[in-house]
Amino acid sequence: MNRLFNADSGFMRGLSRMTDLVLLNLLFLITSIPIVTIGASASALYSVFFRWHRQEESGYVKAYFHAFARDFKEATLIWLAFVAFMAISLFDIWFFFYQTEPLNYFAVVFCFLGSVGLFTYSYAIILVSLFRNSFRGTLKNALLMAVGYFPRTLVMAVINLFPFLLVGLFPGLAMQFGWFLVLFAFSGGAYLNSLLLRPVILPMLEKEG
Repeated sequence: MNRLFNADSGFMRGLSRMTDLVLLNLLFLITSIPIVTIGASASALYSVFFRWHRQEESGYVKAYFHAFARDFKEATLIWLAFVAFMAISLFDIWFFFYQTEPLNYFAVVFCFLGSVGLFTYSYAIILVSLFRNSFRGTLKNALLMAVGYFPRTLVMAVINLFPFLLVGLFPGLAMQFGWFLVLFAFSGGAYLNSLLLRPVILPMLEKEG
């Protein structure tokens, strides 16, 4: 029993990590309240998580706000571009879905384009948090990574969509597990994504020095 509660035990390290994720999830929710800042908040999360993967875990709250401010312009631009692109795609899907053949097949085209937008954003917001590049360069690299690591891309998309699908498809269940959304959903999802991409991203960071 004493070993279980030892500071170096797996149980205590896991508990400490869960506590960190709760705090980061709350920080994410607070800094995302204006909505337009969601991109900067997500970028700050990934910046912290890849610090962890590089064994730089101390002062992560300060690191979160530093990354939030540093990447605010680029991350916000990417977030707003993503929102606009998805809004147009969803409207077109809805519009063409109710048209007669052959126009209704365009709904499938815009489903594909919407998926590409989601895949690209999933990588772009991570790249913004870790590398300095132009807006076009970031999107280009994000799209190439989304295609090049497609199995990981699909898993990331499911992780990113999970909270929204839970609320949209199962509102009653979402109410019962509202505590999960408040405490873990966004930081937990981003952390899982960072673990998924750690073998890909860390060599890039080491190459950059």
